[in-house]
Amino acid sequence: LYVAVRQSHQIRQVVISTGVVTTLAGSGSSGSANGTGTSATFFSPNSITTDGTNLYVIDVNNHQIRKIE
Repeated sequence: LYVAVRQSHQIRQVVISTGVVTTLAGSGSSGSANGTGTSATFFSPNSITTDGTNLYVIDVNNHQIRKIE
């Protein structure tokens, strides 16, 4: 399960079977930098979708659709 957390500007991954939560992307500070993992920054990520291979995030305050690498 993937969750966009607007307040912390992060994308979190939840392993449902164990309840373990990790940060998939986002530094925790607002911004618009592309990068891997916590090197990336978002400004109020809102929604997540997938094409079966890639994750895409609506980065609301940056007015962008971002691909998670």
